[in-house]
Amino acid sequence: RMTRPFMDWEVSEARRLKPEISRIASERKTQEARIESLRKKAAKSSSHTELMAQVAEMELLLQEIPKAPRLWTQDVTPERLGPLMADQGERIALLSDEGGIFDVLAGRYSKGTPNLDLFLQAHAGSPVRVDRGSRPPVMLRNPALTVALSPQPDVLERLSDKPGFRGRGLLRDSCTGYPPPR
Repeated sequence: RMTRPFMDWEVSEARRLKPEISRIASERKTQEARIESLRKKAAKSSSHTELMAQVAEMELLLQEIPKAPRLWTQDVTPERLGPLMADQGERIALLSDEGGIFDVLAGRYSKGTPNLDLFLQAHAGSPVRVDRGSRPPVMLRNPALTVALSPQPDVLERLSDKPGFRGRGLLRDSCTGYPPPR
């Protein structure tokens, strides 16, 4: 019930923005085709310097294709969260009535290696820079990640056994009801 107004708004905004997004995407494709055509022409021309200058100028004028707004996500990997937040003005909520995100953070897709940094930094509002060879860089100046989860008690009880979850700020004794570590 809690996410329904968010979903309704996202669908409404996506419908409202669809013609504009489609128009810009179409214009960009046309511009990219013109750029590619000029690039090919430059490769065969003795005056390629002038043509490449035109290509560079046209590339600077390419419009970014806007993304439909998103208020929340649910089942997301740390690798996807950064670009998603960047696309959404550095803000998003993680909302779920289940605890599957804890399995993702514990390394479901990374051979059991916990990957908590982006979640912890974005929740705290710390700047984030992710530079990985296989993906474009992600730079967030002032991210805001809201997390609202309501998993079953058993899920929470098992969290303290997951490597990296205690002592990094993900689990707080006042939230979990666990006694402080000795």
